[in-house]
Amino acid sequence: MVTGQGEFITVQAAADRLAVSRWMIYRLIWEQRLKSVQIGRCRRIVRQSLDEYVAGLIDGTRDVLATRPAAEPQWRGRCLPACQRPLGRQVLRRHS
Repeated sequence: MVTGQGEFITVQAAADRLAVSRWMIYRLIWEQRLKSVQIGRCRRIVRQSLDEYVAGLIDGTRDVLATRPAAEPQWRGRCLPACQRPLGRQVLRRHS
């Protein structure tokens, strides 16, 4: 199914369409409300997934973040800035 608009859109384009921040789009991805794919280092939103999400908001069948419990986010290296990543065991190194 190839349309004139393309099957994938950028995170920024999805954020612009919903008038929210990119961070909000990433939250929707992590909570599995939007489907996305990673192509190299780029994250792309499946356009049909975004269209279904917006239709659900319009119909009132989906609330932005309220109805479904949050899934545990998949922390993968560069997904979050270092200051927002969960802390793991820290190893102290001696510099000589």
